[in-house]
Amino acid sequence: MVKGLLGKKLNMGSTYDSHNRWSPITNVLIEPNLVVQVKEIDKDGYKAAQIGVGKEKHPTKSLIGHFKKATVLDAPKFLKEVPFDGELSLGQEIKVSDVFKKGEFVDVVGTSKGKGFAGVVKRHGFAGGPRTHGQSKYNIRNRLFKYLVDLLAVKWMHNTHIDYEIIEELDERTP
Repeated sequence: MVKGLLGKKLNMGSTYDSHNRWSPITNVLIEPNLVVQVKEIDKDGYKAAQIGVGKEKHPTKSLIGHFKKATVLDAPKFLKEVPFDGELSLGQEIKVSDVFKKGEFVDVVGTSKGKGFAGVVKRHGFAGGPRTHGQSKYNIRNRLFKYLVDLLAVKWMHNTHIDYEIIEELDERTP
């Protein structure tokens, strides 16, 4: 039989076992997985089954053709190749009871939800500096304002200096 299934993590919780010991649990929703393709040693060089779960809203035409061979009506959203033992047929439904027994420990592999591009406070836990006792240099708005004031002052002084030089050169050239 197949050595894995596709599922979706729902939530986490806790429970007590028969000896009144607390243990954390993770609830995983496993819908029936469909066999979409069977890879064989003769043709492909290895033995595996491509299984799929879910329903794709807008599948491409190439995927629709791929799923027609397996007589799968709704295109699965997620596909994964897993090794298997025994016999499988295209379009066969694989349920949890076919793969796992009650109380059996399983290894779970997943992909985390993305959190987007994060700043240093969220990503690394930086504090951002003190907010009291006159510490204005840590505040980004104050720093930006002071930088702009300094920049404008330097630019104004620089332009003024150049203007004086140009005026002096013009005075020397005029008869």
